[in-house]
Amino acid sequence: MPPAATILLTVIAGLLGMLWLTREDEFREYRWKRFYWSLPLWIFVGSCFARVSFAFSNSAFHLAGAMMVLFLIWRDPLTHYGSQVFLVGFFGDGHAGGGVVPTFNFAQKLINDDELEDAEKEILQQLAKDPHNFDGNRMLAAIYQEWQQPDKAIRRLDVAAQRHDIPESHAEFIEEAREQLLEQKDQLNKGKRR
Repeated sequence: MPPAATILLTVIAGLLGMLWLTREDEFREYRWKRFYWSLPLWIFVGSCFARVSFAFSNSAFHLAGAMMVLFLIWRDPLTHYGSQVFLVGFFGDGHAGGGVVPTFNFAQKLINDDELEDAEKEILQQLAKDPHNFDGNRMLAAIYQEWQQPDKAIRRLDVAAQRHDIPESHAEFIEEAREQLLEQKDQLNKGKRR
């Protein structure tokens, strides 16, 4: 590709990226000043890419320097969007299976709104990240108890009890809840016999 075409494509890609970074209103305040200061740097970056190779250390050094200056000019939107990507990657977005730490805030909201079927789905999705999580299994056990399904609730408590680092207070809660569920199961069985 001719060097002029490489420079032109790099500048166009840079301009499109700058427009994308300023699509939200809060980043539009100094948009045109940033464009003004960035355009010569994008031309310089394009000229570095236009060279045949990075065998000359000056070319790579200048490219890195230009990219650092561009980052400083565009640091606000870059850190804003970068932090969003990081947090979604780490915690997930609440509706997808991403992230490594289960969060039950959305499920708790669904429970508060009495949308138990949706809450069950959300909790099961989050438990895929940590099947022995106490909070998730406790919430599911409460839902199953509400639905008059003590066997399912007891199984959830058993899963939570399998965690090797379970605190004493959680173990006590599980035992008390299990006793209540066994009583509920007996009452349901007596009702079926009549």
